[in-house]
Amino acid sequence: MLSGKPAVNVLLYGDAGTGKSSSVKAIANEFAADGLRLVEVKKNQLYQIPALLDSLAQNPLKFILFIDDLSFSANDDNFAALKAILEGSVGGRAGNIAVYATSNRRHLIKETLTDREGDDTHESDTRQELMSLSARFGLTITFGSPDRERYLHIVEELAKQYGVELDELEQQAVKLLHAKTGACIARDIFGEPDEVYSAIFWHTTAKENMTTLEKILYVADYIEPNRDFEGVERLRSLAYQDLDKALLLGVETTIQEMEERKLPVHSRTFKARDWLRSHGVTIEEGTE
Repeated sequence: MLSGKPAVNVLLYGDAGTGKSSSVKAIANEFAADGLRLVEVKKNQLYQIPALLDSLAQNPLKFILFIDDLSFSANDDNFAALKAILEGSVGGRAGNIAVYATSNRRHLIKETLTDREGDDTHESDTRQELMSLSARFGLTITFGSPDRERYLHIVEELAKQYGVELDELEQQAVKLLHAKTGACIARDIFGEPDEVYSAIFWHTTAKENMTTLEKILYVADYIEPNRDFEGVERLRSLAYQDLDKALLLGVETTIQEMEERKLPVHSRTFKARDWLRSHGVTIEEGTE
């Protein structure tokens, strides 16, 4: 499309957290200097796309219309809207626009057992029509979750690619590398500034004298919704009262857990704890 050739619409399908949305945004960032722009459209805005297409067609830039986390129920009105968009109008689709969508569902339709056992006389034809929507994308890319061995291999290779220096512990505990490699990717591929790079870099181990953003990301990662360890609710509550105390509690929790499991603790984690204590940060027993 950037060179004036026809471009297909793309469906990125696969498990949650495997990088579908990040890949689309990385493409937009990589080719921004060549005139590529990303326009995100919510599912409930699909009916507005025809007017948007007419407007963008007159623009000299190139556009990816991005629909994230796409799925439909069987009677969803937006289904017909997207189908019409993908099939194109009589006049054809503008040459400066492609549709990229991500979904956790291969066929995009949330189908229930009731749907399969309904009273539609032409039930098979109806289901086939619903499932054929994904086929209207010219290209489907599947994102699978890597197993542990493959994940660790990916992280190790990224560390080599970006020249990440590993200390002795990181050479043994490869899972620590996702912070450093993630920071490199955020800066190199997504163009994030140095303060964001640093916050991602230290969000696993913490360190002494952290910036506000570094503290926020460390604590946010510790209390994200999927965390269910003992004491997480206390930490969540404390995070909205005193960020430094929440940081200290997170660091001390990590140290205690690692020592109980007889695993090594990163030296910067100890330095983070000691720096906070030396600057008057304390946690009262039973703080809520």
